[in-house]
Amino acid sequence: MSGEKTKECEECDDGRDECFMCGGTGQEECGLCEGTGADLRDGSNCPDCGGDGSEDCSDCAGFGDSACEACDETGRVSDVCPECGGEGILDGCDGFCELCGGSGRAI
Repeated sequence: MSGEKTKECEECDDGRDECFMCGGTGQEECGLCEGTGADLRDGSNCPDCGGDGSEDCSDCAGFGDSACEACDETGRVSDVCPECGGEGILDGCDGFCELCGGSGRAI
């Protein structure tokens, strides 16, 4: 039963996850004009966002996604039972691993 066992990560899409700061848009409210797009001193276009009111997200740099921490950006996670290490039985035990029922796979 030993050997590398993995399964698709349920937390992300192929190693990338929607940015939690911007919700996947890649944009956030401009910090200087607070989203108005106007220079608060004279009403002209904001020098930071150019009048748009938004700027690239500081967490994802405008991409809208970030590396998935659950799978270390691989898109796959271990499917090995943490109790028996994938063997299906425990050392010094006469029966199957109770956590995985002897399958060796994470439940």
